[in-house]
Amino acid sequence: MSLLQDVHERLVWPSLSHRFIATFFWNYIPLPTDYAFTRITGLSNKLDVKPFYQGGDNTGVVNLPDRVSHGNITFHEGVRRLSVLKESLYNSLEDFDMSYLTVVVIMLDEYSLPEASWTFSDVLPIGWSTSDLNASGNEVLLNTLEFSYSEMLRIGFKA
Repeated sequence: MSLLQDVHERLVWPSLSHRFIATFFWNYIPLPTDYAFTRITGLSNKLDVKPFYQGGDNTGVVNLPDRVSHGNITFHEGVRRLSVLKESLYNSLEDFDMSYLTVVVIMLDEYSLPEASWTFSDVLPIGWSTSDLNASGNEVLLNTLEFSYSEMLRIGFKA
């Protein structure tokens, strides 16, 4: 395959696998134990609109842009012994000791080079759950960590 064909395919075709790394920052210091997640959900924005009905025209409506909203971002990971992130989450949920975080998610290509990234600011832990405890199963026990955020910045052409 020629170099031109390879570049064309990398730009046009979607990625078949999703390699990524996520880094949490507390006071601009990265949390060294929290980066390996199996799945991240909630990377989305939505434009809210307000309907405007014009006088004399009962059949049509003009939708005016209102604001951009987004949901929560959720991280799924295997249960581990050491996690600074979960300690922060427990402090927020159990002791109401809130601390804002910054999160950077980087999508990697097959050579582990960055293709796209998302930076979330003013991230606040709002939920935690674990998968079912099943003594007869042999699956990895998963934690689900949910966060709210105030702003998302996307960089890259693949996302």
